Amino acid sequence: FVGIPYPSSIDFANITKPGEMEDALYRWDPTGVYKSYVDGTSSPASFNTIIPAMQGFWVRTDGSSTLTFDNNCRVTDPNLATGVLYKKGNNFTYPLFRLELEGMGKKVETVVRFKQYGTSSFDQEYDAYFMKGDIAGEAELASQSDRGGLRISTLPPLQSQEVTIPLHQVTNTAGNYQITLSEFTNFNSNDRIILKDTLTGSTHILNNGAYSFTGSPSDIDDRFTITVIPGANAVTQVENEDQIQIFKCNNSLCVSLNKSIESAQVLNIYNTLGQTLYTTILKAGQKEFSLTNLNLTESSIYFVQIESEEKAIKIKW
Repeated sequence: FVGIPYPSSIDFANITKPGEMEDALYRWDPTGVYKSYVDGTSSPASFNTIIPAMQGFWVRTDGSSTLTFDNNCRVTDPNLATGVLYKKGNNFTYPLFRLELEGMGKKVETVVRFKQYGTSSFDQEYDAYFMKGDIAGEAELASQSDRGGLRISTLPPLQSQEVTIPLHQVTNTAGNYQITLSEFTNFNSNDRIILKDTLTGSTHILNNGAYSFTGSPSDIDDRFTITVIPGANAVTQVENEDQIQIFKCNNSLCVSLNKSIESAQVLNIYNTLGQTLYTTILKAGQKEFSLTNLNLTESSIYFVQIESEEKAIKIKW
């Protein structure tokens, strides 16, 4: 914990940081969560590097270190000195998404971005840890790394391959929650964010809306994973687009209907010769499905049929 040595606000971005210190800034918020900032990205989005007078902040170091302040970090602009005017314009070009977990009066978010120099490991210049708050019953949401949960995670630039991100999630108060894709910036229009609930086996396309679930303190903290599917891996939708959406995800197909089915229905996949390649039963009361154990070994045109609804799709396998 670091206290400000001046009777004025400072800009954390103008502090000369020693090599042992990570670049992320953390500040406690009365709502019970810690705000985070690193390398131009904040969580929440309204937070920035201005720290008002008479307040302090947190940083992390890998060992003993000395943090030196000088007048270059002091803020003299009265419009910035209060630290209230946080909002900045969107001046970045890399893909970034935010996930928000909300329920039982709690709200927390995690941020993932895909940027040059990012890696799948913890990067002290580009990542910020998830810091637990101190209010009873708080919810937790973070992406997982080799060094623990991250509030802001920076991964390598997206290529044609899918990227799966394990999440850390805790609901310390039992009740109803939802996970929302609250920001989806600088992605292609047909890129998809897929949420997998390992407790229920459900798969949900977050681009289509929030995922609702019942949370409990006894839930495993790795209940959810996220898969980012670049547009090149999405199937081409040919007809009945308003009824069925189908996406290739990992080694399975994700099927999304425009509404939950009222009764169990048969799904068939067959080729252009009319040969049935796959059959399964879709359970009633759901609209998101993950089809596993498919034996589609080549890129081709396939037909997906759900009872009376049929769709021609092209899959890059």
